[in-house]
Amino acid sequence: MDANPCRADLEAAGAMAGPSFLLNVVRGAHGGPVAVVAGDPVAAHRAGVAAARPVFEVVAPDRRFAHVVVSDGAPVSANLYQACKLLAPAAALLAAGGQVVVAAACDEGIGPVATINEAIYALGLAPKLPPGHRVVLVSDQPPSAVAPTFATWAPSVEAALGGAAGADVAVLPRAGDLVVARPPARRRAATRPAR
Repeated sequence: MDANPCRADLEAAGAMAGPSFLLNVVRGAHGGPVAVVAGDPVAAHRAGVAAARPVFEVVAPDRRFAHVVVSDGAPVSANLYQACKLLAPAAALLAAGGQVVVAAACDEGIGPVATINEAIYALGLAPKLPPGHRVVLVSDQPPSAVAPTFATWAPSVEAALGGAAGADVAVLPRAGDLVVARPPARRRAATRPAR
């Protein structure tokens, strides 16, 4: 929410629309409601974010991983267009030159390839991912359907990892619901020159 140009645009557009009222339900990790917010659209939205943070925000460990496996259920796994949402939480965990394995059935197909490759991946996601990253898609789609996309096809998570399972793998189930925050910067101890 903070320093988010899309959110700033929404709030500016809402202010120009005139008086309005927001009523939102914040759902929990299992789908049931955990809070209801209402009132001024900006203030109520911010209250909803505060209610959602303890449910969906996780603090990333103070290290990066060579492999990050992300997955989720429908509707996020319905096609690659939707499954791209799983890359954002991986960005906070992936090391430079690392690999994100997206486990998504994509039972509804891939989606609009040009939009996925250019608007979603190249403009929105690739700048957030570390340099030299690679994305592998494990899905029910054939390799020929995945080939025109930014991702490489693999038949299974095990095949995508190529025997790399172990301590250097982070797994994010239900990644579409996660907001991964970086740990707060550690304060350096003040050092004084020796006398």
